[in-house]
Amino acid sequence: MNTTLKKKGLSVTLGLLFVSALYAQQVPQHIAAQLKNTKQGEIVRLDNFLTESFTKINYDRVIWPGPQYMISDDPEYIRIPEGIALKEKVEPGTVRLYVYNVNGVKEPKTDRKITAVIKNTGKGNMRMKMLKYSSQKPSTNYFKVGKEGLYDYFNSQGLAKERAIKPGQTVAIDEVLERNVVRYDELVHGIYEFLIDEPGEVAVLQTAPGTSGPKAYETIGSVIPTNKKNAGRGMFGVSNYKVFNEAVLETDKGVTQLVVADGKDDAWVKGIEGESNTVSTLAGNYGVMYNIELKWKSNDGKGLALLT
Repeated sequence: MNTTLKKKGLSVTLGLLFVSALYAQQVPQHIAAQLKNTKQGEIVRLDNFLTESFTKINYDRVIWPGPQYMISDDPEYIRIPEGIALKEKVEPGTVRLYVYNVNGVKEPKTDRKITAVIKNTGKGNMRMKMLKYSSQKPSTNYFKVGKEGLYDYFNSQGLAKERAIKPGQTVAIDEVLERNVVRYDELVHGIYEFLIDEPGEVAVLQTAPGTSGPKAYETIGSVIPTNKKNAGRGMFGVSNYKVFNEAVLETDKGVTQLVVADGKDDAWVKGIEGESNTVSTLAGNYGVMYNIELKWKSNDGKGLALLT
């Protein structure tokens, strides 16, 4: 997470995670001491502190310009040895792809490859430039992988070199995924934001470790049906939000919370699943980036603590 404190506002860029609360720093003395003595970037445990009864911050939310956005998380666990878990058409422009899939083959447990590919469906050579990305080693520690994925994504500088993809050609989006061997129950996690200048197809698939993703894409016949579970699957109409608080936060008002992506205060984004051409719901708004600017002031000489 990138956080910038300003005199008149608090600018925060958030993504993937449910943002639980923002707290004004009027808290029990022992917790205030913990926060005061914790360095930036360190983790502090606040046992028995969280509650849903904190006053909610009222805010305005607007759709902000962003890329075409798709996620592969339905099915999350790929139970068959060879299968396509996501297939969506993309237009020239910026694309964000979020890969969140697990090797779920267990009878017998078999090592697999989970990878992402893009096919040039246009008439001219496609230029592809990676703007930002994160790619984690497969792991059964899903929380660790997700946390590292966010950190890597926000700190990514992309790749300087453009790739050229011929008409009709399919290539791997991430060569690291091509080399990874995914064992049973391991999560493959990647976030990719790239620019293309021809139409294409993007797919996420599971295949044998020795088979290239592009080759598997051309030979696997069908897409695994969606079951409308987990975060979802498809192309979604919102990729970025901008959030502003309605009233200035004052540090003497006590603990307050900013709730997003809960499906109630902040509705889940809708999209279209390309293969079935049906409406898809992005439960949790995973992969949607929230740029939050909060006006605040200290009227009791205290600072502000931001907790998620």
